[in-house]
Amino acid sequence: MTARISYSSGLRVLTFEYRKAPEDPYPAANEDALTAYYWLKEAGYSAGQIIFGGDSVGATLALMTLITLRDREEALPAGAFLISPHADLVHLDGDSYVTNRENDPTGSLEGNRRLIAAYLGSWQGEPPEILSPLKMNLAALPPLLIQVGSLEVLLSDAVRLSEWAKQAGVDVTMEIWDNMWSVFHFLAYMLPEAEQAIRNIGAFNKAKILDCNR
Repeated sequence: MTARISYSSGLRVLTFEYRKAPEDPYPAANEDALTAYYWLKEAGYSAGQIIFGGDSVGATLALMTLITLRDREEALPAGAFLISPHADLVHLDGDSYVTNRENDPTGSLEGNRRLIAAYLGSWQGEPPEILSPLKMNLAALPPLLIQVGSLEVLLSDAVRLSEWAKQAGVDVTMEIWDNMWSVFHFLAYMLPEAEQAIRNIGAFNKAKILDCNR
């Protein structure tokens, strides 16, 4: 999938193996995402030459990294594309966890509860705020492209994230793909909708990089 996104964008892609729970709970993955960004900066790339992207929890990591960089008053990338994002890993209160329960074989409320329990590990007290981007101030984030399938349990997270970010003044492009499941992009070798979604990501990436480097 990253190769297809690279081709459609005309950009090099860096993928990195962030540490995963339960062996490495919070904040390991968050720290690794920041490290990857700083590595790119040290390698000579400016913020305006970088686009963040991720799918599912990877999309959440991209979003949390943006928020962290903004709060540190550091230069932000040109934009980010978020595929089927978990906009709130803590409360899991989106309506589609129920309404799409029978439609989505790729995710569930129960599965996501296990996911956050593993990531928090032995964490004591209230979960960190950064794990609930949907409950945070999203002002001053760079342009976002959000893609989600109409049949997935994360539909509500994506829709609410789009609306919340727009209210904060963020430039958001929202795409809901009919009759698609989570991260249907993996089927681009056989699914026209997936191929088109990746082309849309490529167009978004090209446009935002160009906007930052005029």
